[in-house]
This record gives sequence, structure tokens and C-alpha cells, in this order.
Amino acid sequence: MSRIVIVDDHPVFRKGLAALLRSDGHDVVAEASDGVEAIALVEQERPDLVLMDLSMPIRDGFEATAQITARHPDTRVVVITLFDDEASVVRALQAGASGYVSKQADPDQINVHPLPAQERILDGFARLGFRFKGADLERGHLRGVRQTLPFYQEIEFYPAPQYARAMNQLEVTFVANPASMVMVLELDKRGGLLTEGHDTLGAFTVDYATAGQVNWEQQLDGWLQQACKRRGLFF
Repeated sequence: MSRIVIVDDHPVFRKGLAALLRSDGHDVVAEASDGVEAIALVEQERPDLVLMDLSMPIRDGFEATAQITARHPDTRVVVITLFDDEASVVRALQAGASGYVSKQADPDQINVHPLPAQERILDGFARLGFRFKGADLERGHLRGVRQTLPFYQEIEFYPAPQYARAMNQLEVTFVANPASMVMVLELDKRGGLLTEGHDTLGAFTVDYATAGQVNWEQQLDGWLQQACKRRGLFF
């Protein structure tokens, strides 16, 4: 069971979220209304997770996140905020946040959104002709990848027409870190009886600061072609 601290200066939202989490079996050990109080409570409670608002009086969520993650590297901070612009997201991740969730108008639903860099990459796959198939949340750690959370999301695509001879489906995994993320590409191959049916094409580092300057349709196509050629796959 996770020990959680909630930090938000709006008491109705904060207490409602605490009640929702407790009803789902989580242990909300403390609530804070500003960054100074949050830092003190984390020092006292040593939680597993902090849910952090960004816009607060006295000390904002950016500064509180930076201090908490520096002092307590085993405590994860996830930002919950109305700010979903790219600059705020990047700044929160650079401060040490493990991820962010956007507050929604519907009180019965909290939606997790992809990071701006992830959205650009997913759009690149769509422009190449890859079609979304499904997504799974997997527990565990990926081999050889720096990973802070004990789970990762795997997104599955039907192959683009030009890659249909090489694969049954493409699997894309994003592992987010403060200043960059790793994208792992795997495929289910169209193999025969004596060939492996699954293969890892590679892990690629994406820097948040420069992701907006990249032509992702062209970049992804280049990575995929090089990886498939190295493995002797037809496309």
C-alpha cells in the first residue's frame, strides 16, 4: 500500500482526492496547502508518493518538488495541475517530478495525458501510417533502461503498410526522466518456424528541450529502416 501526501491549496479538491484515494485502499498520511508545509510533512512522514499542485502561495510546487526530490530520492512526486502547457510540464520534470496529471472538469475522472514530446512522437507514427491497437501497463523494469517508477506503459500499433512485411505489430514504450525520456521500440516479427517472433529494435533517448525541433515522421522512419535492415527484416 502506497503512503501518499497530497499538496494543493484548494481544500475541496485536496480533501476530495484524499477521500477518493482512501476509498481505493491507499494510505493518505498527510495533506498540505503550500510548498513549505509539503516539505515539512515529507520530512516527517517519508511517503512513497507526493501528489503536487504547482500554483500555491508561499512556495510553489516547482520549488517544493525540487527540494523534496533532492532530499528524498526514494519519494516520487507526481504533479496534478491545471497547467498542461509544455513549459510548465518540462519545468516540473526538470525539478524532479516523475510525471504529471491534468486536472479535469469532470470530478469523477482524472485523465493521464502524454507528455508533449510523447504526443509529437505518437503523431509521427500516425503520419507514417501506424494505427493504434492497444496499450498495457506493465509492472517491472526494462533491462538496460534508467527507470524511476516500478512500471511502464507499452503502446501497440498495427504496422504501417510499408512495414507490414517485416512485422505483425510495433510496440512502443516510453520511460520518462526529469530532462529526457527513453523510447524503446519492439516488434512482433513475421517469422517462420525457426525464427524468433519478437525482437527489440532499440532504445532511443529523446531530449524534452529539443523534441519540438525534430521532424518525427522522418526521424522515426529512419530509425525503423536502419533497425530492420540490421536484422535482415523485409519491408
